[in-house]
Amino acid sequence: MAIFSILTLKNRITERIHGNRARVITGVDLQEILHDIIDSLIGSGGEVVPGTDPTSQTSDYGLTGAVNGTNKLFTTSHNFIALSPQVYLNGVRQFRGEDYSEQGVNQIYFNTAPFSGDKIIVDYSFLTT
Repeated sequence: MAIFSILTLKNRITERIHGNRARVITGVDLQEILHDIIDSLIGSGGEVVPGTDPTSQTSDYGLTGAVNGTNKLFTTSHNFIALSPQVYLNGVRQFRGEDYSEQGVNQIYFNTAPFSGDKIIVDYSFLTT
């Protein structure tokens, strides 16, 4: 699907509504117009099959890795989409680059090892298959 300017989208909508006053705009027409608008706003050049979402989001409480004051590397349950993880240590948001970094597609590396008893939660998006 092509990326459209706002003016082009306005003209397409106007054509569909006023092009033939006797014609009823169908749900398919509206869906196509809305897809064009969304693609233009987010810059998506790809198609998504209607009714499907290629991503899911999760809050990962069960990271693999010992929370013991020395371990800094933790593995998530799913391969995450780059830059999507939001990491919380004892409920406090951590900052990428300052507090942690992403290692590969499923590991979080803390700059300072979490202490025994600390709670780590990672919210992230991942591709579904």
